[in-house]
Amino acid sequence: MNIVACLALLCLSAAVSGNVSTETVLSAAPGDSVFLQCYIGGNVTPVWTTWMKDGQVVAGNGGLPMGSSAANPRFALEQNGTLIISAAITEDSGSFLCSSALPDNRTINARFQLQITSKWASYWVDMKSNMGLMG
Repeated sequence: MNIVACLALLCLSAAVSGNVSTETVLSAAPGDSVFLQCYIGGNVTPVWTTWMKDGQVVAGNGGLPMGSSAANPRFALEQNGTLIISAAITEDSGSFLCSSALPDNRTINARFQLQITSKWASYWVDMKSNMGLMG
C-alpha cells in the first residue's frame, strides 16, 4: 500500500478568493491511501469545508464535528479540510472539488482529477508516452 498525497497549493491547483481554480491530475493504485488537501497556506483551520465528487457531496462539516459527515466510510475529513480516502478502489476515480471558508472570509476552491488505476496501466501509459506513441 502506498500513500498518495497532493497539496492543492503546492500543485498550483487552488485559487484563493473567487470561483476560479485549475485541476490537478493525481493517480493512485487500488489499495493506496489518498490525501487531498484543500488549503495549506498556514496554520489556519477552515470554518467549514465541503468535498464533492462528480457533483455529489462526499464529505463536509457544515457545523458538524469533522469526519462525522463523510458519505463513504472510507472517506474521512480532517479538521484542516484534508479529504482522506482509505484503501482506494477504481470507483473512487473522478473529479473532486473542495470548497473551504477561512476565518478571514476568504474561500478556497481546489479541483482534483483522481485516477485509480493498476500500476501496470500507469506503467504502460508512461512507456507509450516515452516512446512517442501518444499525441
